[in-house]
Amino acid sequence: MGFNASHSMCLLFFGLTYIYLALAHSEVLFQSLFLPILGFSMLAGYIILAWRYWFFWPLAAISVSLVLFLSSMAVAWSRPIIALT
Repeated sequence: MGFNASHSMCLLFFGLTYIYLALAHSEVLFQSLFLPILGFSMLAGYIILAWRYWFFWPLAAISVSLVLFLSSMAVAWSRPIIALT
C-alpha cells in the first residue's frame, strides 16, 4: 500500500503543479527551458518504470500524459503567450 500511495501522490503532485503553472503562471512555464525539460524527464522516467515494473494501465495512463504534455508544449511554443489574468 505504501509504495502505491507514494507513487500516486507524486504523480498527482506533478500533474497539479503543472496544471497550476499552465493556468496561473503560463508565462513562467512556457518561457522556461528548465520546466518543460524537467516535466518531460519525469514523465519519461515514469514510463520506463511503468514499462519495467508496473502493469499495463499505469503505463497507458502515463503514456497518454506524456503525449498530452508534449502536445501542449508544442502548441504553446507555436503561439504568443496570452496571460489568463
